[in-house]
Amino acid sequence: MQVTDAFTNGEAERLGARIADGAAHAVAAGAPQATCPAAAPVPASGGDVAADVDALDEVPEDIRRHRARIDELDAQIARLLNERCAHSHAIRSLKRREGLGLFDARREEQIYERVGAEAGTEGPLAFEHLRAIYATILRVMRES
Repeated sequence: MQVTDAFTNGEAERLGARIADGAAHAVAAGAPQATCPAAAPVPASGGDVAADVDALDEVPEDIRRHRARIDELDAQIARLLNERCAHSHAIRSLKRREGLGLFDARREEQIYERVGAEAGTEGPLAFEHLRAIYATILRVMRES
């Protein structure tokens, strides 16, 4: 089953809005601009926020399942980002010891190219969205 097969009742639009919001934060932080077709969340009710699924006390099971999986993925992403940061710090120390410059624009472009290749093979995120996310990741790694 593809991820997009699981989206119903406006879930894809809400995901798109979350992606757009994340991209907006990345752009505000200096990342390259990315566009996303769904720029704002649209309540399932067509505009009545009080009638939206998220406003109800009971959330349907299929939404809970997706959210539980997202929570698991977020935990994995956080662990992987911390592991990546540890490697980044190790490289920074090695570069200082060797008297090398800390910033390597060529390496960053290689990362963007590799991520871009992945964008063409899996998932709903386009290259420009992944590039915006990775621009933020790389900036944070440099600042940490």
